[in-house]
Amino acid sequence: PSSSWLQGFCTISGPLLQQFDAQQLSNTLWGLVQLQHVPPQAWMASWYAAMLQACRPGDAGWQPQSVSSALWALAQLYGSSRSKGGVGSRLGPSSEWVSQLLTAAMQRVAASSSSRGGSGHKQDGSRWCPTCCGHACSCSSSRACRR
Repeated sequence: PSSSWLQGFCTISGPLLQQFDAQQLSNTLWGLVQLQHVPPQAWMASWYAAMLQACRPGDAGWQPQSVSSALWALAQLYGSSRSKGGVGSRLGPSSEWVSQLLTAAMQRVAASSSSRGGSGHKQDGSRWCPTCCGHACSCSSSRACRR
């Protein structure tokens, strides 16, 4: 897409970001980064607020991948935009924002683990795979799952 199309996308999507779930937010930022588009500062401010909100308990669209994809996209955006004249410094997340995001993510993972029986074990005694997406298996954390 052209630069003007991407700018229009950011203008239209910015006010809607609060309606996105965490996966949609991370996918949107990832896509913009892949297209080498630096979103406007106002869009990023909306994105930061929406992402924190989406990672709080109660968002059905939350997955750990959402956080990792978002952080990867931010690292790519910050690094690439920084090398293009320093605009990354105004886009980069604050350390407080990163701390809040990671705290929310850890709380979500802990809640997910406890709903699975806690400590990575299912209620039937089998272990949840530490290397895959939550299926029961007999692998240990020191080797890859052989599902």
